[in-house]
Amino acid sequence: MSPSLSFCAMFPSGPTPRMSMRATFVCTSSTKSPWGDGNYLYVTEVAGTIRRVRISDGQVSTLAGIPALLVYQNPSADGIGTTARFNVPWGIWGDRENLYVVDRRGYTIRKIVIATGETATLAGAAGVSAFVDGSRDQARFRSPGGIWGDGTYLYVTDGQTIRKVNIATGGVTTLAGVDGVGGTADGLGSTARFSLPTGLWGDGTDLYVTDGAGTIRKIVIATGSVTTLAGTPFLPPFQFDNVDGVGSSARFYWPSGIWVTARFSM
Repeated sequence: MSPSLSFCAMFPSGPTPRMSMRATFVCTSSTKSPWGDGNYLYVTEVAGTIRRVRISDGQVSTLAGIPALLVYQNPSADGIGTTARFNVPWGIWGDRENLYVVDRRGYTIRKIVIATGETATLAGAAGVSAFVDGSRDQARFRSPGGIWGDGTYLYVTDGQTIRKVNIATGGVTTLAGVDGVGGTADGLGSTARFSLPTGLWGDGTDLYVTDGAGTIRKIVIATGSVTTLAGTPFLPPFQFDNVDGVGSSARFYWPSGIWVTARFSM
């Protein structure tokens, strides 16, 4: 199962919570699905930690980070185990040796060595929200959320786009969609539009994305071609339908988590 999470939080707009009383109240709805390797589940906590749950007996331990209220979380910091810092860790995916975590308010993609808890920044700049394709140090994320990987690349939902991150180099490109331009149109690469993509998963050939407008989208990884697999986009007033059916006859109300029973597995 892929649980979804909605939360409201007061985010400081000043340099640090202790230096400014100004704040922004933000409500977020997205997907936060754990990832597992058969022995453990790895779970991101909004409080700033990555937890490990042993499947055999439910024993829980902290792999990286320390818990803190959202308003007291500092900009992300690399380190080992509890010396690392996260700023609202969100989506997570792993390849049995490393975990890859979306640091949502840190605006970065983090890499955690499972054996040691060593945490490093793979792409993006801590605390800098922008949208830039480029190398590891030049790339920027606007609002990263869901994540999935195929061993060579990571795929990340970011605002109204799907980003592609080279695991070896940290280079970032945009696979589909356009930053800041919402919509529901199918198309190739930048001609496609997303409303609010949240969860995504893949099978090595295609990505499957939950879009907040009430649809499940399919993206051909090789080409960036986007089609609507199921559901029909809703228009205001919001759609409160949960209807079973085939393709466009089905209806979803704000789909979030997704998982694929696939021929491809890490």
